[in-house]
Amino acid sequence: MPIIYGMLKEEYERLKDKKQDYENKLRELPKGTLIRKKINGHEYIYLSYRDGRSVKTDYIKGNNFDQIRNQLSHRKRILEALNSIKVDMCLIEKVVKNG
Repeated sequence: MPIIYGMLKEEYERLKDKKQDYENKLRELPKGTLIRKKINGHEYIYLSYRDGRSVKTDYIKGNNFDQIRNQLSHRKRILEALNSIKVDMCLIEKVVKNG
């Protein structure tokens, strides 16, 4: 059994490091949702996000649209991976605690 606990401890530490990496990456990426508005026949794109209790909306220039969309998509993938890591960490904690 000590071998398994050692492996679980190593995996837990690896997940903890990966979680920290993902959290640091999330701080660098924009959050929110892209919104398209049609005003006087012209389409404008905005990034809508929460800042505390208020909702902020920033205009996105056409040449930045693809970059922002890719960053939001990347953020979503990171959040999914982060949630998976948190579940795995909880499982390892339960196994070690109930040992």
